Amino acid sequence: MAVPVNKEELQKAIETNYNKLKKELSTIPVELTTVTDLEGHAKDTTMSINNLISYLIGWGRIST
Repeated sequence: MAVPVNKEELQKAIETNYNKLKKELSTIPVELTTVTDLEGHAKDTTMSINNLISYLIGWGRIST
């Protein structure tokens, strides 16, 4: 994916990728969302879908 060069391209990229992620996550059964089989952000760690979503929400927040 190309790096957005202006605000409109950035907003479009965010919307497109959000929709892709939302579609993908909607296919995961609830009972699998706590399974820790994804590679974690720290070396030699794993995380669950729930951990991933929490991380993304926190990453997307702006500190005030």
